[in-house]
Amino acid sequence: MKYRIHKRIAGRLLLVWLGLSVITATAVFFVELGHVNEHVMPAALNRAGKLSEQYRAYYHEPSGKALGIVGESIRTQLSRLHFVLAEIYSRNKDLLIREVIPEMRDRVGSLEAKEHDYMMTDKAVCRRFFDKGEIFLKIVVPILDSDDKTIIGYFEGICLVDPETMSEIRSRMITSVLMVFSVIFALTLAIYPIIINLNKDLLRLSGDLSDSNLGLLVVLGSAVAKRDSETNTHNYRVAIYAILLGEKVGLRYDQMHGLIKGAFLHDVGKIAIRDSVLHKPGSLTMEEFEEMKSHVRHGVEILEKYTWLEDALDIVGCHHEKYDGTGYPSGHFGENIPLKTRIFSIVDVFDALTSRRPYKDAFPFDDAIEHLKDGSGRHFDPKILEKFLLICGPLYNELKAADEAYLHSRMSSLVSNYFSTR
Repeated sequence: MKYRIHKRIAGRLLLVWLGLSVITATAVFFVELGHVNEHVMPAALNRAGKLSEQYRAYYHEPSGKALGIVGESIRTQLSRLHFVLAEIYSRNKDLLIREVIPEMRDRVGSLEAKEHDYMMTDKAVCRRFFDKGEIFLKIVVPILDSDDKTIIGYFEGICLVDPETMSEIRSRMITSVLMVFSVIFALTLAIYPIIINLNKDLLRLSGDLSDSNLGLLVVLGSAVAKRDSETNTHNYRVAIYAILLGEKVGLRYDQMHGLIKGAFLHDVGKIAIRDSVLHKPGSLTMEEFEEMKSHVRHGVEILEKYTWLEDALDIVGCHHEKYDGTGYPSGHFGENIPLKTRIFSIVDVFDALTSRRPYKDAFPFDDAIEHLKDGSGRHFDPKILEKFLLICGPLYNELKAADEAYLHSRMSSLVSNYFSTR
């Protein structure tokens, strides 16, 4: 139990570490992108100004030749200044020049579509976006007359962040993320022993509570068993058989809890049955049998008030159901009967057959096995019965003549694998 709790704490701390690392790494990513704004954008705006310098001469002496000179100047500088697209607009926002570097002609359409809602205003606008793992800047700059600083046109361009800058950004991101992961992991490792130490008292209290609950479970089950047969040994044997068969079937860990509790308390409802009926040596009348059957209902009513015993309710309420649907109280059949109950009903009947009761002698082992085989598919789940037949012989030989002290010790050893928190 302690190992499972430590494993659970470690697992949750690992999830916290991963979560915090992802969140912090994302924050680092955006911080580093902020460096693009701080360092790359000013340079890009400066380069945009250089590309639009020739336009001022054209503006004061407009002609087709002058416009061609502006276009040629932009075309020759485009790649060197890391622009993939450059456009010049008049002061009336009419497109005058459009230049694209040849290797980007296939992509420029999708690049222009991104963030294309810029308004040409009296201020420079610069936006960042990604495309196919590369960072681009879209820039809109008003072109001012060198004399009176009035707006005489607009420059719009798309700038590619150069490979050296991209490499530097990636390197800083990777370094920062690794550092974040390392620091948070170190903090997680430092926190783990602190949590474990704080958890020790909780484990001790949990162990005390679990032991107390289990002790009360054994005491109550033993009280019922003694009232029925003057001995605890039936409950001990049934618990041993049930645990080992449950393991053979592959019952989940959490289901084993309910199987063990149900094994002790399956007949708790017999507290409500009159001694004259419970201990009657002969056959029961119809009315007496109906009263005997009511122990199932009484058992459910007793346990359903206690949350810790909820997982034993299916055994208490269904341990007299039969695989073919002829059992009571509800006539459940097949796999509609809970798996824990199908396991328990086999070991309960087997031990009842091989034990002496006020109304019968113990069956020999071979006769009990034949009785179980006859009930395969009718009373019992055939697949689970097959597994029980593989283990029952050695177990029967071990337990048939064992005294109460040995049975209690054997049972406690098996139960501690599922309930102990020590």
